[in-house]
Amino acid sequence: MLEIKNTGRDFMFHGNVVTMPQRQNISQTILQQLSNWGVKTIYGYAGDSILSFLAAIAEQNNIKFVSTKNEEAAALMASAEAKLTGNMAVCLAHAGPGCAHLINGLADAYLDRVPVLAITGQVESEFIGTDHKQYIDQQGLFKSVTSYTNLITSPLSLVNTLNKAIKTAISQKTVSHISIPKDYFILESVEPPRPAEPYLTTAPISSPDVINGAISKLNQAQRPVIIIGRGAWGQTEAVQQLSEKWGAAVVNTLAGTGVVPHQFPFAVGGFGLAGTGAAKEVLNNADMVLRLGATWWPEKYVHRELRIVQVDSEPASIGSPVPVEYGVVGQVSDILPTLINGINPTMRSNWRQYIEDQKLQWQQLINQETAVKPGEPITPPMVMKAIQDSIYDNALIALDTGNHSVWFGRDFQASHQNVLLSGKWRTMGFGLPAANSAAINQPGRQVVAIVGDGCLNMQLAELTTTAQLNQPITIVVLKNNMLGMEKGRMHVAEMPQLGVDLYNPDFTSVAEACGIKAWQINDSALLYDAVHQAMASNKPSLVEVSVHELIPPGLTM
Repeated sequence: MLEIKNTGRDFMFHGNVVTMPQRQNISQTILQQLSNWGVKTIYGYAGDSILSFLAAIAEQNNIKFVSTKNEEAAALMASAEAKLTGNMAVCLAHAGPGCAHLINGLADAYLDRVPVLAITGQVESEFIGTDHKQYIDQQGLFKSVTSYTNLITSPLSLVNTLNKAIKTAISQKTVSHISIPKDYFILESVEPPRPAEPYLTTAPISSPDVINGAISKLNQAQRPVIIIGRGAWGQTEAVQQLSEKWGAAVVNTLAGTGVVPHQFPFAVGGFGLAGTGAAKEVLNNADMVLRLGATWWPEKYVHRELRIVQVDSEPASIGSPVPVEYGVVGQVSDILPTLINGINPTMRSNWRQYIEDQKLQWQQLINQETAVKPGEPITPPMVMKAIQDSIYDNALIALDTGNHSVWFGRDFQASHQNVLLSGKWRTMGFGLPAANSAAINQPGRQVVAIVGDGCLNMQLAELTTTAQLNQPITIVVLKNNMLGMEKGRMHVAEMPQLGVDLYNPDFTSVAEACGIKAWQINDSALLYDAVHQAMASNKPSLVEVSVHELIPPGLTM
């Protein structure tokens, strides 16, 4: 008969004493569980309700804590990590105002469909549901920016609830959230952490018959175009091979910038307001579009009769935001080889020549637009050309939201850089936290943040985070002393202008006070040297460029 006797931490098993491991508290269990799932970093900001959890982080070495200057930046850094790596990222915040600050960054991750887990402290369990200081119904607060949110109500439910949150975030590429009362972090856990479940990252894929159906559609095209988004990252050679065999132009979304380099003969740039004239003309004359990992679709820039075949890893993204003729579910990397094999090779000489002609005409215009003219004010296109000529081919660009992103899409001609941006949420203030996150997750890689003065004002304190990281991050600030896009829209609508002018600090002095080398440029003759020196320094650097604001062509209310 099996004999087990409990003697405290020791158990009698068949007459032998077996010493059981020391039980973990809830904080330690959370950290071990996150580590099991591959989490390496937590972004956050300290507060009373999470101090015990922070102490537990300090006592282990598997997961590091990155302290930001506010919780919004922590959530944006987590979102950027998830976009860059595809892995679940984690952010941490205090109860009440701390968790409220997370909302903007979590909304960015939620709308761009990337896996993020938010962990927030809550008031002590005895005060939940009362008017105690800093209590708020966190589940109600987070409902609109998460697919799963729950409150830990007992140590018994911790491991199950935490794993459900993690698996929801990973399997659905979404945001999950758990609240933990302040007094629970030091309680003893009653269940050990569970192993990770790697099958959750196995992407769905359409059957061979469905993929062959797409090939049949594509072979009907006479004037084909491929549109690439973030889902096509890493597929440069395959996309180029398909383009050459199919005779298709290649257009990119902003997030797809650099997947196919500008030097490729059939790459015509981006589309939409932040797009090129070549892409606009090619799309206006195309009869078939293949969307590869691209969910953005500026409807008024593309004619309605265009036939669309879409490939996306997320079934819910097929036919969004516009209906498509045919959809294929799967990772772009998994689907492309079959498409390449099945496409009938066609010269399409007239179409190819048309693509090249449109690209050449656009290049001639851009050469004039970006040329530095001595004695004339610096314009945003000049800044984009200066960045283009100095940036490393494998750099990562953290692109903030505003008029500068329009000029980037129009004028910057990428080689092999990747772009991080706030795609659907389009929050200002994304660029600097995203750059810091990229430097943490890919140390040593050149990172360039392109931001407007309005954007930098929102995250100015994060310059100290940049300085602490001491990585090759260059921040290029386009300073026009206004919210350019908003002021431009009010101007074209002939509206009285209010709230769109900025009173800016001296960004160069602020950066230097934080320990960052900085340049202040008001003369176009100094622009290229400053940008080049900053990027070549391989240290944190900032270039503040005073620009003469231009209204982007096609800007409307």
